[in-house]
Amino acid sequence: MGVSLPAHPAVAALCPAARGGKALLAALVDHGALGYHQRGKIELVGNATQSGGEMQMRARILAVAFLCLAGVTGTAGHGLAQQWYAAVDANNDGSLQVVWDTTKDGASQKAVAACKRASKTCSGLAAHTDQRGDVFVYMCCTKPRLGCSIGVGEDRNAGLAMVRKVFSDAGFSQCTAKQYLSANTGARLK
Repeated sequence: MGVSLPAHPAVAALCPAARGGKALLAALVDHGALGYHQRGKIELVGNATQSGGEMQMRARILAVAFLCLAGVTGTAGHGLAQQWYAAVDANNDGSLQVVWDTTKDGASQKAVAACKRASKTCSGLAAHTDQRGDVFVYMCCTKPRLGCSIGVGEDRNAGLAMVRKVFSDAGFSQCTAKQYLSANTGARLK
């Protein structure tokens, strides 16, 4: 039929035929509630010889089916959303690139690789987050020597506080925030 919808465990529990959109639609065709042409066009099935009870039953089946499908597609953006991580590795040059992956390790590895393509001073320890609204804060300090790092937080202030603490704990001073980057887009924020 060419119909492919994601499956969701909660929907499958409520609508056993909804292991996926294809399975649900196939079940509806098997029960005579839907029909389709070879070209994949889906239509309601009914004819003048059916009793009112049969038509009402088909209407009920279709109502449940559409609720099941609405549940499947309605949760696709929430319950089925794939895990997402953004990461960026610091360097002393400020040539930063935010990268994304479905795993924390994958995002971190991609960030280190991206940094190494742009700089010879990469930290090798990428900052990462799984929150799209987070902000990466790139900061460099000059005492006791030049060092740069990245903090991440729910906003600029939280990211700044994180990276300041890292430098403070390591005994660095004379620090300046150089860049703010969006975890969601990788864009440099003003």
